[in-house]
Amino acid sequence: MKEKKKSAVSWILTWAGQKRIAYVWSVLLAIGNVIFKILPYFIIADVVKLFLNGEKEFEIYLAKAILIALSFIIAELLHSLSTALSHKATFAVLANIRKSCCDKLARVPLGYVKDTPSGTFKNIMVERIDSIETTLAHIVPEFTSNLLAPIMILIYFFLTDWRLALWSLVPVIVGFLSYFGMMLDYKPSFERTVQTTKDLNDAAVEYIDGIEVIKAFGKTESSYAKFTKAAMAYADSFISWMKRCSIFHGLMMVVTPYTLLTVLPFGGTLCSQWNTCDFRFCHLHYFITWNRWTVDHSGFLYR
Repeated sequence: MKEKKKSAVSWILTWAGQKRIAYVWSVLLAIGNVIFKILPYFIIADVVKLFLNGEKEFEIYLAKAILIALSFIIAELLHSLSTALSHKATFAVLANIRKSCCDKLARVPLGYVKDTPSGTFKNIMVERIDSIETTLAHIVPEFTSNLLAPIMILIYFFLTDWRLALWSLVPVIVGFLSYFGMMLDYKPSFERTVQTTKDLNDAAVEYIDGIEVIKAFGKTESSYAKFTKAAMAYADSFISWMKRCSIFHGLMMVVTPYTLLTVLPFGGTLCSQWNTCDFRFCHLHYFITWNRWTVDHSGFLYR
């Protein structure tokens, strides 16, 4: 019976499970970082409200400023601890993966080892395993925790006014549609970049390690031509992919943060109908919190 092939997510969960407790604490600390980064914008909205209502007590504003500073300091501290934990766990996981690769290599038939270029094994053991570090050390804690920010803000939107909440989502929907546009032909493009990267690393290792033999037998020109061809194919695979995605990427980055495009005109209509004092401050808070989050994190998904 044919063994079922594991998906990339399954492999990530398997590797992360080796240091499960450390990753759980890393995610919890990262969530704390998100909460303390959102908190100052609530305080700022309250400061603006006090100012426009004529509050003149300096001590009140000083206390608010201290709270804002403390929130950012605590957020950075939690971020540092989260990153340190995730990296420590990730390096231990990478060491275990390399040990597993060495054990596997010891069981591989000798004929396969002799027929495979030495650069291929070095590429797997060094570069490709190193590339997992970004996923385990950054994406696992940061992406998980950053999902909390839009959820919290969206709940706040709906608790304040569900109509404004729906209008504020229009630019975000346009941004996500643009993101899906970037995913067109993702699989073949990604597979091509992986293959060209592998070919370039193999060619580079063989060329550098065998330079003395190459010179001795007068094969410098042909060997360098092989390396140049691999480098050009590597560059073309990324440039063509980026060129195709650039329009969708630009649309996503330009439209998504500008929730005011829909919130401002509709909010102005509501202001003409309501007692506008408290509403204006809520509207200001919408813009500050939501726009800041989208500017900082809208590009995270496609990285």
